Amino acid sequence: MPAMIKLKTEIWHYYEESLNENKKTSCVKCKFCKNEYAKNATRMKSHLLHCIHIPDAVKSKFRQYNIESRPRVLLHSQLSNEIDTSTVKNDSAISDRGGLFKTPKSYTTTTKSHSSSIMATFFDGMKEDERTELKVLFARAIYASCAPFSIVENNEWQTFLKKLRPSFVLPTRYLLANRLLNDEYDRVQVQVEEKLRQSESLSLQCDGWSNLRNESVINFIITTPDPLFVKTVLTKTERHTGDYLESIITDVLEA
Repeated sequence: MPAMIKLKTEIWHYYEESLNENKKTSCVKCKFCKNEYAKNATRMKSHLLHCIHIPDAVKSKFRQYNIESRPRVLLHSQLSNEIDTSTVKNDSAISDRGGLFKTPKSYTTTTKSHSSSIMATFFDGMKEDERTELKVLFARAIYASCAPFSIVENNEWQTFLKKLRPSFVLPTRYLLANRLLNDEYDRVQVQVEEKLRQSESLSLQCDGWSNLRNESVINFIITTPDPLFVKTVLTKTERHTGDYLESIITDVLEA
């Protein structure tokens, strides 16, 4: 009970009272994404664990309270193992008596059949928060590995992911190239700016190269001493002279 009280206290710290003007009812508003939710500790905790706007440091606080509330469902193989084990124990316990009270075979068969019917009706459900989080993680993996956005239209990848998690719907190429990419950029940008503010000394480095379209670009990296990517400058037809490099370096420093 004390743990649950502590959990509710922690949850309320990240919400503020609000009033739904349409329904004229009292609700709460997330301090990070500003979305409104009903006063329900379970839903509020679920939102804190899956909202993409909430820092990982906050999410880690609530993972320690991740108590599974749904009933335990045994897989067919697990249920069969438990039944077979209990049968062996019964047989060994009465072996000295001639085996007069062995477990009937029909009991084991019926139980296995019942477990199969349970698994046949199993449905892979997914909450909206969890679906959103998986899309973000999938997009982040594509960006980090430089994989093409067309991977979401590949039949083999679609078949594999459908088999892995049937209820997960792959994001479209448009979603990957727009909203998800913009959100990921904003998230990384916030982390970079925060780390720069906390650093006592900085070092600016730049490197010129050509991209896949043979366009001349200059990348800027700041070390804290950990390297942090800051900016890419498309130089187009400009020559990389000392005066030109000085001007763009000054722009990066002032920004």
